[in-house]
Amino acid sequence: MGYFTEVGIGAPANIEDAKRWYWRSASQNFLKARERLEDLRRGGAKMQKTRVSRSKINKQSEGECVVM
Repeated sequence: MGYFTEVGIGAPANIEDAKRWYWRSASQNFLKARERLEDLRRGGAKMQKTRVSRSKINKQSEGECVVM
């Protein structure tokens, strides 16, 4: 849930809500959540991914392979 909230999957991206989800997971001994909280403390929200639209995928040349 933290990652989805951080990146904006299913809802607008919101780093503060993402931190809350990571905190809840970390409190239940989920190691990746703890690591992500540490990363956010050190460098901020640099992990946010850019989303690729379907129209951009459809504009690729026919010779390229697209994995979805």
